[in-house]
Amino acid sequence: MNSLTYHFDLICHLVWRDFSLRYKRSVLGIFWSFILPLAQLIVLTFLFRKVIPLDIDNYPAFVFSGLLPWTWFNACLNSSGILFISNRDLIRRPNFTPAILIMVNALSNLINYLIAMPILFALLVLSGKTVTLALLYLPVLVLIQGILIVGLGLFISTLNVFLS
Repeated sequence: MNSLTYHFDLICHLVWRDFSLRYKRSVLGIFWSFILPLAQLIVLTFLFRKVIPLDIDNYPAFVFSGLLPWTWFNACLNSSGILFISNRDLIRRPNFTPAILIMVNALSNLINYLIAMPILFALLVLSGKTVTLALLYLPVLVLIQGILIVGLGLFISTLNVFLS
């Protein structure tokens, strides 16, 4: 039980450190978590409504519901390649499990995902959609995607150690 609380505290501390360092010296700080997905949404909405018109009802909500999980997946896998190499001092410590770094990466990027979720809910409300019981499946889907991200992140990080 003592080991479990130690690992939980370690993961919480590392997630907070990773998330806070990501925006520490930027002018807008944590607002980048809102601005980046909104900018992507605006560009895609303009492109596929004005330049190449697609007849998809509620296109902004439709594209944003796919953009959020993709952004989480993409950010985690892009940064997982260098996790073991850039944190080699942590990995060399006794009783440190390298998989913690992958979980920290996934959880710190999950915070960005969760920060942008109210934008998706606002888009759904503005488009006239009602909230149904299907929303209860969202945590299950996030958990499944998180397990996929951690598994692929472990594979990519380990492969990068041997190939670089």
